[in-house]
Amino acid sequence: MSIEIVDVENVLKDFILAMNGWELHYYPEVREKGLITLKEKMKQDLDAIFDCFCTKKERKQGRQMSLLCSDPPEYSPTEIFLNSCISGSKAVISTQQTSGFKNRYRYTFGLKNQQWFIDKKEWLDEEEGMERWRPAYL
Repeated sequence: MSIEIVDVENVLKDFILAMNGWELHYYPEVREKGLITLKEKMKQDLDAIFDCFCTKKERKQGRQMSLLCSDPPEYSPTEIFLNSCISGSKAVISTQQTSGFKNRYRYTFGLKNQQWFIDKKEWLDEEEGMERWRPAYL
């Protein structure tokens, strides 16, 4: 395995750990206190994670808007890394969830200033025997 692949995988592992921690921290609090009282702090903490690991772009939908957290968490350190590849300044990693819906995901990365950032996430839809990657929210 190349050093570059290890670097990209480490970015994803660190992102998954950060998101898992965010979900584990806020899920019980939201159930107890409600989203309205926690919304500002949740958004600040989530934005800090995205600033560190994701490409800088406006995301009009997704977790930064909904502040969704769940039990079990969508992001888990037990997620299995299936395959990884790099082509120029792009990288792709496929993973398999081990809990919840057990979805298969594909993360696409971009290289900027010698650092890898997550650009998008997709999930594999295997409906009616056909495989198709569909957009998923980070």
